[in-house]
Amino acid sequence: MRYKLSINVLLLGILLLSINTTYAKGRRTSSRDGRPSFGVKVGGSFNRTHLGFRRYEKISAWQQAGWSSGNILFITGGLTGEYPFSPQFAAAAEVSYEKKGEYSVLDGIKIQHETINLPISIKYYPENMGEGFSLQVGIQPSFIVSKKYYELEGDAKEEQKEVVIKEEDLTESLIKNYKHKSFDLVLVGGLEYTFVTGLKIGITMSRGLLERRENKDMGDKSTLTSIGNQIYLGYNLAKLL
Repeated sequence: MRYKLSINVLLLGILLLSINTTYAKGRRTSSRDGRPSFGVKVGGSFNRTHLGFRRYEKISAWQQAGWSSGNILFITGGLTGEYPFSPQFAAAAEVSYEKKGEYSVLDGIKIQHETINLPISIKYYPENMGEGFSLQVGIQPSFIVSKKYYELEGDAKEEQKEVVIKEEDLTESLIKNYKHKSFDLVLVGGLEYTFVTGLKIGITMSRGLLERRENKDMGDKSTLTSIGNQIYLGYNLAKLL
């Protein structure tokens, strides 16, 4: 639990440090001109899955036990667009590519998914936070376009080797736990700062809303959902026009 919190704090600290060191310069010139914008983004993503146990149906979801595995650093990148409909609010949309995955130490399995994400969000520019700073929240449909499974061989004292497992060779227990659905719906939120030059830096956090497992026993009282963090750099190409 502590290492997950530490990652979030570190990413947020990097973002706030960048904002703080450039705020005085950025406030002299507005980073927004009220026009629609479009651009590109690239960054890193930390993804994992969360296994929640519903042993007692009367217990609220936030009180139920669970554990997370994975936290693999992968890449993300794509195209972005933003349409302001008031001085403080804008609609934003993206088309992005992202690698996701997870490790299972108990089963010695590594999973890697390549996904296409289509996040749609509302961005809010607080007046009291200075020009360029924004908060965003929205939903993200994600489509898996490639699945790869690896078996980790070797003990803890040796360098582990990744041996590819074909999907048709997955055992019944691995299919139950690790064969994921090709569609996911994710709740996303984040912080972003846009410099006067059009450069952007941001961090987002996401939590899956759907059960990830494709095969699940009727008597299984657990759920498997996705969790992720991103830190990215972007650029508003409209500044060049």
